[in-house]
Amino acid sequence: MSEIQILWKRGWNEAWNPLSIDFEEDARDWNKFNETQKKYLGDLFNHQLFGEYEVLLGVARLINVIKDEDAKFFLLTHIRDNTVHANIFERFLKAVKEPYLREKRLSESYYELVYKRPRKILEELEEKYDENKIASFLAMYYLATDGILYNTSYIAINELIFSRNLLKNLAKAYSIINIDEKRQTLFAAYYIKRMANRNSEIIKTVEKTLNECSPLILSTIGYFAELAKSFGRDIEEFASLSQGVIDEELKIIGLK
Repeated sequence: MSEIQILWKRGWNEAWNPLSIDFEEDARDWNKFNETQKKYLGDLFNHQLFGEYEVLLGVARLINVIKDEDAKFFLLTHIRDNTVHANIFERFLKAVKEPYLREKRLSESYYELVYKRPRKILEELEEKYDENKIASFLAMYYLATDGILYNTSYIAINELIFSRNLLKNLAKAYSIINIDEKRQTLFAAYYIKRMANRNSEIIKTVEKTLNECSPLILSTIGYFAELAKSFGRDIEEFASLSQGVIDEELKIIGLK
C-alpha cells in the first residue's frame, strides 16, 4: 500500500463532527481581551476562515487536474476536512460577535500567498498539465501556507491564549484540526517525492517556490506584531519556534 493510500484511508477514518464543539464558554473568555487583542485575534481567525474557504475551492479544482487516483481520493477527504474547519472558525467568530467573511483584505501578503498566486497556477494547469507547476502549487499551499504560516499562528495562540486556559473549546478544535493539517502536509510531501522520482527538476521547483514565498510569510506574520506585543511578547519568538515544524516533510522530499 502506498503512502498516499494510507493517508486517504486515514482521512476517511479520522472524520469528526465540528458541531460537537460549542463556543458559548469561549464567548465569555473573549470579553477578557482588550480592544487591540480582539481586533488582531478577529483578524487572525478571519485569515484562517478565508484560507479554509480558498483552499477548499483550490483543492476542488486540483482534483480535476491531478492524474493519480490515490491523490484524487485523498483530496476528497481534504475537501471534507476544510469544510469542517471553516465551520469551526465561522461559528467561533459568530459566537464572539466578530464580523466574518470580511470584504476588506487584512494583509496583502496573505491574499497574495493564499489566493492570487495559487489561482494563477491553477489557471495555467487547467490549460496545460505540468508537473513542475503542480509541485509549485503543492509547495505554496501545503509547505508554505499550512506548514509554516499555519503552524506559526498556532504556536502563537497556543502560548498567548490556550496556555492561559482561555478559549478552551477553540483549543480543543485546534487539537483536531492540527491532525488534519499534518495529514495534508504529508500528502504534499509524498506526492512531490513521487513526481521527483520521475523528474529531478521537481526538487528545484519546490525550493524556488519556498524561497519566493518567504517574504510573504514574514510579512503576514509581521502583521500580527501588535497582537504579540499586547501580551508582552515579540512576534519573532513564534516565527523562531515554528522552525522545524515541517522538517519531516522536507526530509521526505529530500530538502533536509
